[in-house]
Amino acid sequence: MQSRFVWFPQFTSKLLLQNLHLVRYDLRGNGDSEKPEDIEQYNRLEIFADDLNAVINTVLDRTRKKKVSLLGWSFGSIVTNAYYSKYGQEQVNSYIVVSGTIEQNSTTLKAASIFARAANDNIDKSITARLEFIKSFTGKRSNPLNEETILLFLGASALSPIAYIRGIQDSCE
Repeated sequence: MQSRFVWFPQFTSKLLLQNLHLVRYDLRGNGDSEKPEDIEQYNRLEIFADDLNAVINTVLDRTRKKKVSLLGWSFGSIVTNAYYSKYGQEQVNSYIVVSGTIEQNSTTLKAASIFARAANDNIDKSITARLEFIKSFTGKRSNPLNEETILLFLGASALSPIAYIRGIQDSCE
């Protein structure tokens, strides 16, 4: 429920930009990506894996590199795992997971339950669930996010259509 803009600090870092070719993209249903209302566009992880594969191939073609390094944040880690399952690791040099998961546990199941409530057609209930979801991942930090940043995340999540949330929920079951 975020967009590529959460990576702004990294994309303004002179050190990173001098040493790496950085690419970020919005997962379908997030940020500036297309937001089809059809749940079929979101309910299979394979679709997200295909999107990532297209990004990887474009980057490799444009940079003439043989491999990429990936960083999967939150749901991005699940997408990357789906990519590995479908396409393998031949085009990937390294992979970092940030606030993501490789397997289900009690924390991820609780987060999935909260996330499912965000698919409510009642806007008040959807916003309440989205805030709870955001805080479930950010509230345990040693330096908790300030209210302005939490509201920024909430605003970014509002760009995700209900079909996206319902589809993600289906794909993770």
